[in-house]
Amino acid sequence: MKTQTQAFIASLVSGPEQDANGWQAELKLQYGIHRGKTRLIKREQRGPLTVQRTYFPEGQICHTYLLHPPGGVVGGDELTFDVTATNGGHALLTTPGATKFYRSNGKTSTQRVRLSVSEDSTLEWLPMENIFFPGANARLVTDIQLHGNARLVFWDIQCLADRLWVKLLILGNCADTVLSEKTAGCY
Repeated sequence: MKTQTQAFIASLVSGPEQDANGWQAELKLQYGIHRGKTRLIKREQRGPLTVQRTYFPEGQICHTYLLHPPGGVVGGDELTFDVTATNGGHALLTTPGATKFYRSNGKTSTQRVRLSVSEDSTLEWLPMENIFFPGANARLVTDIQLHGNARLVFWDIQCLADRLWVKLLILGNCADTVLSEKTAGCY
């Protein structure tokens, strides 16, 4: 009989989320105030995206490590992060390492990030950089929605893995789009 850990690892390797087109993964997180501090109050997970842990080094702010256990993104992979801060919450999300986009099999790898911050809430989206290897074919889309006096700290860092940038430009492709929408009162 498999242990829970063995079953989890097996689902990552052979689960229905990975088909001939690549990994199909989504992580939906909602943060809000509960018992006097920000907490992860709702979590939905599909595929190999997960929360490693939440912790509170600054007291009220909920810090979260996001993980993609396969370790890299290849052609056909689709990763979606959907994060909401509500009810006056303050969350900081990061990753323990860079996201690596490897050579494509001809298909596009896609990373979608949706960040929604409600009135009186704060969200800090500070993942490590994205590293693109020669031959990567990637599309990154970030959709930001700020409401009222919501606050967002955000970075989107892109790096090329090969010192010969021309090689990447000839053999690969990367499109990075950031969309934002705000309601009155945001700063």
